[in-house]
Amino acid sequence: MDTSTTPRGPDVSVVVPARNEGETIVEVVRRLADTLEGRGWSYEIVVGDSASTDDTADRALSSGIPVRVVSESQAGKGRILTRALGQCRGRVLAFIDGDLDLSPEELPRLIEPVLAGATCAVAAKEGAALAARPRLRRIGSRVVNTLARVLLRTGLTDHQTGMKAFSGDALRDVLPEVVETGWLWDTEVLWRLRRRGATFAEVPVTLTRARGSGFRGLRDSVDGARQIMAMYRRVAVEPPVSLPGPTPARVTPPGDSRWTV
Repeated sequence: MDTSTTPRGPDVSVVVPARNEGETIVEVVRRLADTLEGRGWSYEIVVGDSASTDDTADRALSSGIPVRVVSESQAGKGRILTRALGQCRGRVLAFIDGDLDLSPEELPRLIEPVLAGATCAVAAKEGAALAARPRLRRIGSRVVNTLARVLLRTGLTDHQTGMKAFSGDALRDVLPEVVETGWLWDTEVLWRLRRRGATFAEVPVTLTRARGSGFRGLRDSVDGARQIMAMYRRVAVEPPVSLPGPTPARVTPPGDSRWTV
């Protein structure tokens, strides 16, 4: 049931960040709506249009699904996520990339641990399509994820997969501090939540296809490593911060989520 216009806000707000995803955006929002309706959650769907030069926004608005479009004139996944999620009112704030590399039907497996008490649920890619990605991209991703896990102490194996769910209160608390406007947005948000004592659930999801991307292998890996090192250096000078309200208790989420504390 779509309750995006009710004063109290919906159970779940989902942002779909999209740049030139006119070919897939209608299918994404329709499948999201069907999935959320099936769970009985009140929800809103927001398409985050990241400087698209195609008809992504128009197609989303004409999909027959109640959606809002939040647009940015400057490209950058982190930039549009900060803006769009900052305008959402859900108890749970989630996002899924608009390219259909991940199935919208898997999103509830991330929402459920957050409703059960986790601060954040993070998708971890698996499946044959993952192995089909270019070798340099796989190596670069492994390097960046290892650095983030070890230096930033996230305990996670995958930081960049384009599907996550957050406690709305916790994410709204950190968004004003986030400076990353590109593909490392996820890592910065997870680091800032971890410093506040967040509880994470890591949920395996199937990568359904391996499309080309803007990831530039070695160049982006080096850039990502430098930015993670900069975050690590800030750990030494920035005092820890507490999450608003009580610290979430460790709970047993449904399904095969892997918990880190």
